[in-house]
Amino acid sequence: LIVHGDRDEFFPIDIPVQMYQSISNSQLWVVPGGGHLPHLDPDVPFVATTLRFLSQTEQPETTAAAPKKLASVQADLSRVR
Repeated sequence: LIVHGDRDEFFPIDIPVQMYQSISNSQLWVVPGGGHLPHLDPDVPFVATTLRFLSQTEQPETTAAAPKKLASVQADLSRVR
């Protein structure tokens, strides 16, 4: 998931677009009205969007504990929301 604010004053839109085109299975989310750090904006549904992306993406299972760790992280993030 590549996240870019459409009002980012440091990086032009062509940089995340190139990243999106270069990374297989990636998604580009251009946040309307978002600046350089849209994930810190309380009005941006960053956690929900990230969790939705992760749930739709095939994750390589590196250990038997990977699904349990993912569930634990999701539970922690749900408490933050």
